[in-house]
Amino acid sequence: MAAPAIGPGTDPKNAAPGVTTPPRRRGTELVMLGFAVLITVAAQTIVDITITGSPSPEIATFSAWFTGIWLVAHLVVRRFAPYADPLLLPCVAVLTGLGLAMIHRLDIAANALGESVSSREDAPTQLLWATVGLVLFVAVLLVVRDHRALSRLAYTIGLVGLVLLAIPAVLPSALSEVNGAKIWIRVAGFSIQPGEFAKICLVIFFAAYLVDKRDVLALASRRVLGLEVPGPGTSARCWSPGACRSSCWSSSATWAARCCCSASSW
Repeated sequence: MAAPAIGPGTDPKNAAPGVTTPPRRRGTELVMLGFAVLITVAAQTIVDITITGSPSPEIATFSAWFTGIWLVAHLVVRRFAPYADPLLLPCVAVLTGLGLAMIHRLDIAANALGESVSSREDAPTQLLWATVGLVLFVAVLLVVRDHRALSRLAYTIGLVGLVLLAIPAVLPSALSEVNGAKIWIRVAGFSIQPGEFAKICLVIFFAAYLVDKRDVLALASRRVLGLEVPGPGTSARCWSPGACRSSCWSSSATWAARCCCSASSW
């Protein structure tokens, strides 16, 4: 049985002798989070000045809240996932911040046009949901201490993701359709998009799949439109969860199958 690969996101406590311990790079993550917060605050300020002529009074509260939640997330990662990729959290932060700036712009425009009787405040609500998301992120880090444990359930999690994608399509339009798009589940005034949870499931599945089959996928046997792809036999072994086990015991097993068996498929 082959030893698990050691990578930047893997805790190297049990690394084999001679294996170089990867750098933690938490300082790099903190610096990039600072840039993400700066970009977000600048975007919010630009929206206010462009539309209203001056920054809104709430910009200080927003800046403190936004900075605080990502600082907490960074400290949790530093403590419980010190070898995680330093790019992931800053990328999520800047995407979240730019999304909040866009929603803030729509709030100001809607209030200026008088589209609603009460003031429209979707951006603060979205910031609250972002905070809830980060709380769940922290909970996952505390519960799933070794992310490699999810690979044992990769195909089940992938199936759950596909089911979540399909649920709105089979529900009546009264329960799943909003503005012509059947991507929702609406019950008793509460609405949710199961596709958002399906994305997480599919990311987990494909991450585990690509790691498990990396050796087989590296064996290109033909070219299609200028791209090297595995042959039909190799592809069949890639998509069969138990195929590697059986082919390892066959005297005619190919080298590709033996590589697949060595990739933690026992």
